[in-house]
Amino acid sequence: MFLFSEKIMEAQKAYRAHVVVLAYHGQGHINPIVQFSKRLASKGIKVTVTTTLSNVKAMKGGSSSISFEDVYDDCAEGGVAGPGGFKGFLDRFEASGSKSLIEFVRKQETSQYPVKCLVYDANIPWASNVSQMLGIVGAAFFTQSCAAVAFMYPMHCEISGNSLPLPAFSMSGLPQPRVPNLPSLGSDTGRYPPIIRHILSQFDNIEKADWVLFNSFDSLEEEVVKWMSKLWHVATIGPTVPSAYLDKRVKDDNGYGFNLYEPETGACMKWLNTKKTGSVVYVSFGSAASLSADQMAEMANALRQISDSFLWVVKPTEESKLPSSFVRETSEKGLVVTWCPQLEVWEVGLKTMVDEKGLTSGKEIERCIKEVMHGGRGQEFKKNALRWKELAWEAMEEGGSSDRCIGEIIAQLVIT
Repeated sequence: MFLFSEKIMEAQKAYRAHVVVLAYHGQGHINPIVQFSKRLASKGIKVTVTTTLSNVKAMKGGSSSISFEDVYDDCAEGGVAGPGGFKGFLDRFEASGSKSLIEFVRKQETSQYPVKCLVYDANIPWASNVSQMLGIVGAAFFTQSCAAVAFMYPMHCEISGNSLPLPAFSMSGLPQPRVPNLPSLGSDTGRYPPIIRHILSQFDNIEKADWVLFNSFDSLEEEVVKWMSKLWHVATIGPTVPSAYLDKRVKDDNGYGFNLYEPETGACMKWLNTKKTGSVVYVSFGSAASLSADQMAEMANALRQISDSFLWVVKPTEESKLPSSFVRETSEKGLVVTWCPQLEVWEVGLKTMVDEKGLTSGKEIERCIKEVMHGGRGQEFKKNALRWKELAWEAMEEGGSSDRCIGEIIAQLVIT
């Protein structure tokens, strides 16, 4: 009876349009695009998030406002650990995922709400071909900052043999970004390593997108947004964090819901609540980066030396790289966990220097921690963080820059 009532309620609910979202692999990609999906749903849009089967299974709690559909069974083929590693996974995802996605969208054509738009992570460039073939609106979604995209686009033009259609965006005063510790996609040949060429492939077919969406907001990157608007139909729709941390206009949107690893929320928050606000050093390198054993040792040495308390997130795959006695020796001032709810932690950051081997020494890490926690720049960071928090809230509030952009997208879908 309950399930029947649910179906009746769903049938009676009136939507303004149906949007399918195609999410990429990785927590840093899935959470932002799912948050954007919740925002669309709060404005009367029927949203179906399509992704791999493992991602669908990992959406604990998910969201009652959006539905999930798997378009590729990566569990049966080993995922990124299957044949061919990460590249093999990407190839299989394209071959199987594109076919299943097309089938799903076509099935909706005879429903009450046929699909009007495909929002896809820009790291899935083949999705633009799918939207064009199906004759629906295509929107590329970038999870990176606008500045990062502006830095990378000229490199894409270089390796694709195309000239940059306008002068490169000036980033004077900024240090040259370095290649992060990411999975390899083959042997290094040419100017750019395979992983960088893969990252740059997100610009393939970008000119075909009807919208190019960015997880940012105008007042944060005003000048670079103006620059990119000369290239593409740009819309800033961020920051894509749960509404409970911003405008509180999306019902029951209190967390992401997707975690690659089980977050130790209880242990983290219980421990943090015993510490003074702003007194804990938070250390996390995300779900994709992999540190060498030497770098882990240098980080451990720095945390041993500082007087501040620390919370260090070490993935299960990286735990073996920790110095054997580190956790025991630092237990009075530190907590090491496998995953942590980042939204609930306080954090600011500072760029460290590296040596000729690409290693950051413990002394350098210690210096940066002391500067952030006790130096003059630390106070500046805190002041700026509060300012950007206020501007982020204004962007997502009703009538704010990001809210207006989302409204413009919806208006186009409703009239098509």
